[in-house]
Amino acid sequence: MGDEVKINYTETNVNDILNGVLISEDAAESLVRCFLPDIVSFFESEQGRKEFEEWDKDWDKLKEIVLNFDIEHEIIDVKPLGEGLINDTFKVYAYGFDDPKYVLQRINNSIFKDVDMLQDNINKVTEHIRKKLVENNTADVERKVLRFINTKDNKNYYFDGTKYWRLMTYISDSYTYQCVTP
Repeated sequence: MGDEVKINYTETNVNDILNGVLISEDAAESLVRCFLPDIVSFFESEQGRKEFEEWDKDWDKLKEIVLNFDIEHEIIDVKPLGEGLINDTFKVYAYGFDDPKYVLQRINNSIFKDVDMLQDNINKVTEHIRKKLVENNTADVERKVLRFINTKDNKNYYFDGTKYWRLMTYISDSYTYQCVTP
C-alpha cells in the first residue's frame, strides 16, 4: 500500500472554491500522519482484506446498487475509477452516453463510523458552495460543485445491508490526482 492520497476535482473549480488559498505542506503532512496509519492498518488487517475481496468478486452487484438511486438513465456498465485509498469509487455508464454519467462510491464505514453525519455535512457544504456560485452568477456551476443523487426513497445514501453507497453526477474532463503535492 503506497502513501498516496486521492483528490477528485476539476481544474476549473479549485481556485474558485478556495479563492487561491493553498494548504501548507506542514498541514498536509499532519493530516497524512494523522489518518494514514489507521487507514493502512485497516486495509492490511484480515477484515480489510476480506472486505476488499468481497467487492472485487462481484461487479454486477454494483449495477443493482445504482438502480436504488433516483436516476433517469439505463445503466450499461460500472467500472473502477482511480485507486481509492479510503472509499471504493466507480464510473457508471448510461445508455447513449460516451462518458460516464455518474460516480458511485462505497463509503468506508469502518473509517467513517457515522455515515448520517458524514453525508449531512457533505450536503451542507455542497449546497453552500452551489448557493454562493449561483448568487455570484458563476458560469458552469455543475462543473464547479458536486451534485449528489438521492435514492428512490429520498435518502442521500443507500445502505445495502452491509455497505453504504452514494451517487453523484460525473464531471467530464475532470482530473483525478493520486498524490497531493503542495
